[in-house]
Amino acid sequence: MVLAPLWAFLDDLHPALWRKGEQFVQTGAHMRRLVDDTELSLAFTFSAPEVPAAVQRYDLPESIRSYAMSDGSLSNTHFVAIPYNASHPQAAQLVANFLLSPEAQAKKQTPTIWGDKMVLVPSTLSPEQQALFKDNKPHPSALPFDSIKRTVSEPHPSWVDAIKQGWQARYGVSP
Repeated sequence: MVLAPLWAFLDDLHPALWRKGEQFVQTGAHMRRLVDDTELSLAFTFSAPEVPAAVQRYDLPESIRSYAMSDGSLSNTHFVAIPYNASHPQAAQLVANFLLSPEAQAKKQTPTIWGDKMVLVPSTLSPEQQALFKDNKPHPSALPFDSIKRTVSEPHPSWVDAIKQGWQARYGVSP
């Protein structure tokens, strides 16, 4: 079976998990609450800017710090698509263009708004547009901009059902 190494790894990992892997955290908000309550010493997120935003909302302690794994981190990209059968494709294009504008991307990068990095290439922006992204004083819990040295793609979507079914069969809970 192709997934046998994954299950062997997870079986070996279970004794070190929260509640020895007999229960699983279902949401990121629940995981943050467990870290704040000191039940967990470590948590993960697909969005590193989520950490300083959580600290600023008092969802996490000020002492929390972010880090990236040296052997790679999963990468995740947000997409905006206009379906081929969109009722109003021109209006959808206006929304897509706005979402990709430097102004909207700068707002998205604000920790209290979304806290996610921009998708624009800085060298293609004017000096005025680049100035929108200058943060002279990053939050101490923020992941340093250049800390992710290697990104690892997510598994192909065709694997999702097999992994979910295998997880359910082995551990009796939904991932």
